[in-house]
Amino acid sequence: PRAYWALYQGIGTHEDLNRQLLDFIMGEIFQVWPGVIPGKQEFQEKVQQVREYGLYAMGQDIRRQVVELLRERCSVLDFIREAEKKERSIDGKVAEKFRNQVAGFLSPGFLESITIQDLDNLSRYLKALKIRLKRKIQDPLKDKAKEERLTPYLERLSSCPAGDQIDHEQRQIIEDYRRMVEEYKLSVFAPEVKTEFPVSEKRLERKWREVISCIKRLP
Repeated sequence: PRAYWALYQGIGTHEDLNRQLLDFIMGEIFQVWPGVIPGKQEFQEKVQQVREYGLYAMGQDIRRQVVELLRERCSVLDFIREAEKKERSIDGKVAEKFRNQVAGFLSPGFLESITIQDLDNLSRYLKALKIRLKRKIQDPLKDKAKEERLTPYLERLSSCPAGDQIDHEQRQIIEDYRRMVEEYKLSVFAPEVKTEFPVSEKRLERKWREVISCIKRLP
């Protein structure tokens, strides 16, 4: 509904988001995406499942998950705004840095590049970001020390090729490394938000060697 405008402000118009949401719901329910066509038997089994559970009910369940993610985004942005107003340690530069991280998770058209499994991950990342900001307010120096542990991995990510420079295999392994870095951020800044899989500096080093090897091997 248009009454939800505050949830999607900054990531698209009402019309754009509804179109993307409908495409996302139908794609997830029937597992049909651009360039991905299921086999006949697989598709028929999916159709039977939809008949049993109901297309509307399945669509509403996915819609609720997306709305909850948008609510989490709104909550984090509100917290950043209030911290910028009230906390002396959170100036405009720091606030903008946190807003950019939120925008990195949910940018315009984000529903066109994620799967339903990503909804939970993005929600965890937003929760962890809010926890980090709370702790940064309480102890800025401790947050800075933690950020220094993260910096080398973020710099590596920023050095990775993108766009037409890489093929599907390269893009996938870089994306795997990116997800590992995000999970590592959780373990550093908000360990109470459980990681999706075990992650450590040693695991990140091993994965980075795979990234380098893949980038060098393929044209």
